[in-house]
Amino acid sequence: MSRLYLRGTTDRIKTERTACGDEVVVAHISGWDFGVRVVATAVNDENIMFSVTLTGGSNDPLSGKPIANMVYDEIRGRVVADSWPIK
Repeated sequence: MSRLYLRGTTDRIKTERTACGDEVVVAHISGWDFGVRVVATAVNDENIMFSVTLTGGSNDPLSGKPIANMVYDEIRGRVVADSWPIK
Protein backbone atom coordinates (compact mmCIF):
# COMPACT_ATOMS: atom_id res chain seq x y z
CA MET A 1 0.00 0.00 0.00
CA SER A 2 1.28 3.48 -0.86
CA ARG A 3 1.73 6.15 1.79
CA LEU A 4 1.15 9.17 -0.46
CA TYR A 5 -1.68 9.88 -2.89
CA LEU A 6 -2.28 12.56 -5.51
CA ARG A 7 -5.86 13.00 -6.70
CA GLY A 8 -7.27 15.52 -9.12
CA THR A 9 -9.92 16.52 -11.60
CA THR A 10 -10.35 19.35 -14.11
CA ASP A 11 -13.22 20.82 -16.07
CA ARG A 12 -12.11 18.54 -18.94
CA ILE A 13 -11.38 15.43 -16.88
CA LYS A 14 -14.48 14.77 -14.78
CA THR A 15 -13.34 11.42 -13.40
CA GLU A 16 -10.87 11.78 -10.56
CA ARG A 17 -7.37 10.54 -11.37
CA THR A 18 -5.10 9.06 -8.72
CA ALA A 19 -1.32 8.69 -8.58
CA CYS A 20 0.46 6.91 -5.74
CA GLY A 21 3.94 7.21 -4.25
CA ASP A 22 5.89 5.69 -1.41
CA GLU A 23 8.40 8.52 -0.80
CA VAL A 24 7.45 11.65 -2.78
CA VAL A 25 4.41 13.12 -4.56
CA VAL A 26 4.59 16.47 -6.38
CA ALA A 27 1.71 18.55 -7.79
CA HIS A 28 2.04 21.82 -9.71
CA ILE A 29 -1.21 23.69 -10.38
CA SER A 30 -0.82 26.86 -12.41
CA GLY A 31 -1.87 29.39 -14.95
CA TRP A 32 0.58 31.08 -17.34
CA ASP A 33 2.34 33.33 -14.83
CA PHE A 34 1.37 32.08 -11.37
CA GLY A 35 1.10 28.71 -9.69
CA VAL A 36 1.47 26.61 -6.57
CA ARG A 37 3.64 23.53 -6.14
CA VAL A 38 2.86 21.12 -3.31
CA VAL A 39 5.38 18.43 -2.38
CA ALA A 40 4.62 15.62 0.06
CA THR A 41 7.70 13.73 1.27
CA ALA A 42 7.81 10.70 3.57
CA VAL A 43 10.52 11.79 6.01
CA ASN A 44 10.62 8.54 7.98
CA ASP A 45 8.21 5.79 9.07
CA GLU A 46 6.11 8.24 11.10
CA ASN A 47 6.28 11.67 9.46
CA ILE A 48 5.23 13.24 6.17
CA MET A 49 6.42 16.75 5.31
CA PHE A 50 4.26 18.96 3.10
CA SER A 51 5.87 21.98 1.39
CA VAL A 52 3.97 24.66 -0.54
CA THR A 53 5.75 26.99 -2.96
CA LEU A 54 4.49 29.84 -5.17
CA THR A 55 5.79 29.49 -8.72
CA GLY A 56 5.96 31.50 -11.93
CA GLY A 57 3.31 29.28 -13.52
CA SER A 58 3.90 27.41 -16.74
CA ASN A 59 6.14 30.24 -17.98
CA ASP A 60 8.61 29.68 -15.13
CA PRO A 61 7.65 26.56 -13.16
CA LEU A 62 11.03 26.06 -11.49
CA SER A 63 11.20 29.46 -9.83
CA GLY A 64 9.45 29.78 -6.55
CA LYS A 65 8.96 31.29 -3.16
CA PRO A 66 8.36 28.89 -0.25
CA ILE A 67 5.20 29.84 1.60
CA ALA A 68 4.54 26.96 4.02
CA ASN A 69 5.98 23.76 5.49
CA MET A 70 4.18 21.29 7.71
CA VAL A 71 5.16 17.94 9.23
CA TYR A 72 2.33 15.51 9.92
CA ASP A 73 2.88 12.66 12.40
CA GLU A 74 0.93 9.61 11.19
CA ILE A 75 1.26 7.81 14.54
CA ARG A 76 -0.05 10.72 16.65
CA GLY A 77 -2.50 11.85 13.94
CA ARG A 78 -1.57 15.51 14.16
CA VAL A 79 0.74 18.23 12.84
CA VAL A 80 3.94 18.25 14.89
CA ALA A 81 5.78 21.14 13.22
CA ASP A 82 4.81 23.95 10.90
CA SER A 83 5.96 27.26 9.52
CA TRP A 84 3.19 29.34 8.04
CA PRO A 85 3.84 31.66 6.41
CA ILE A 86 7.52 31.36 5.58
CA LYS A 87 9.01 34.84 5.46
